[in-house]
Amino acid sequence: MASRLKEVKNVLILGSSGFIGSNIASKLSEFDLNITHCNRFKKENYNDQIIHDFAISPLEELKRRNFQYVINCIGTIDHGPFFQGGAKTVDDNLLSVINLIKSIDLNNIKRFIHLGTSEEYAPSKLKISENNNLHSETFYSFSKNTSINFLSLIAKEYGLPVTFLRPFLVYGPTQSKQRLIPYTILSCLNDREFNISLGEQERDFIYIDDFVQFLIEVMFSDQNISNEIFNVGSGEARSVKQAVMTIRDYIGKGKPIFGSFSSQKYEPPVLVADISKAKEFFMWSPTTPFHEGVIKTVEYLKKLLN
Repeated sequence: MASRLKEVKNVLILGSSGFIGSNIASKLSEFDLNITHCNRFKKENYNDQIIHDFAISPLEELKRRNFQYVINCIGTIDHGPFFQGGAKTVDDNLLSVINLIKSIDLNNIKRFIHLGTSEEYAPSKLKISENNNLHSETFYSFSKNTSINFLSLIAKEYGLPVTFLRPFLVYGPTQSKQRLIPYTILSCLNDREFNISLGEQERDFIYIDDFVQFLIEVMFSDQNISNEIFNVGSGEARSVKQAVMTIRDYIGKGKPIFGSFSSQKYEPPVLVADISKAKEFFMWSPTTPFHEGVIKTVEYLKKLLN
């Protein structure tokens, strides 16, 4: 990692206003790097910031900049039908990537990191490895799968050193309040009833700091990991009900109503990562147990409420 750090100067982070992207940007700000942020909307406290929507058009301005590293966090999570959000999801997750590639000089890039999703995989009752079959149940997973196929072809034709990360359920402070963990925490802190599914589906929760640390390992690695895919999760199965009750028990109040709405038809019963490849390549394992991540997130949200 040290040799790479000496070389790296110019980094482009796309989607650094979002939950994962902003945490990556925060961590990378600790290093001696020239970071350019590219977002659809202005975010305060970023010095070098470009406002652009790649779902609409390429951005020729970027070709005049010499980026060694590109981290693509652009993405929209929407599981709606094509005419009820799906079309925009395809534009945001696929067309944005195509226009991004049109916009940057590929010749000087040392690593292009692209964030996919665990929802690209076909349903499985076992832990999911990078070799599992892929499946597009929604336009969200279709757009993510297709963007990886597109970038893989670019890598083969033009030598783009792209590495793909497939995060499982990343959570932590600053995550959108509509997501499961912050939604549950805020409901419990306010001691209110809140709707939840039966909670039988098993998921793999990974704390944001662990995810960011792995991305940095990938970014500064001296290994040849071009066109490699890595699952990023805890490797541990936990039912949604267990996750909710862990939060409820720590806070000591809150009234989850399990079964008050049905799970979405596209939701697989099990979505848990096999992270043996990440361990093999980087000797990496997440270090934040679920209950510790919950405590950190609860304390952060408590401060916001106060």
